[in-house]
Amino acid sequence: MEDSDEVRRSRLETFDAALLRGLADMEAGRVVDADEVFSRLEAKYARLAIEHGERGGS
Repeated sequence: MEDSDEVRRSRLETFDAALLRGLADMEAGRVVDADEVFSRLEAKYARLAIEHGERGGS
């Protein structure tokens, strides 16, 4: 049980550190609007579908 507690503690510390980095990025203005991200992803996957000859979509 001790090993699983250590693993859990380590994962929580990693998660906490990631959250703190994200908050610091947000406070420093290092963010991208979600609509911009979604538009980029949509364009990327549409291009990949065309390159691979796939048809369909929404």
